[in-house]
Amino acid sequence: MPDDNKFEKLREVGYRIPVFCGLCLHGKFRSNMWGTCSKHTYMHLKHHNPEGGRGVSILRSGTCGSAEADPAKSHRTLGSHIEFLEKS
Repeated sequence: MPDDNKFEKLREVGYRIPVFCGLCLHGKFRSNMWGTCSKHTYMHLKHHNPEGGRGVSILRSGTCGSAEADPAKSHRTLGSHIEFLEKS
């Protein structure tokens, strides 16, 4: 159960959690830190992929202007702190 006084203080100070890559619909992670973005792709110079580009490497705590919160990831990761998630 969240502590009401703690949440009151967080609201008072304007606490917010940005939609970072770890919470984004487009972030795909196999490790704790690094993953790829399925929205932003590029053509890799060393490895040609005839089906298209590959996702850029991203850090879990990074973000961009295209970030979209994934409801499942957000609820699982943030729990009761989800009220502080910025709207994407």
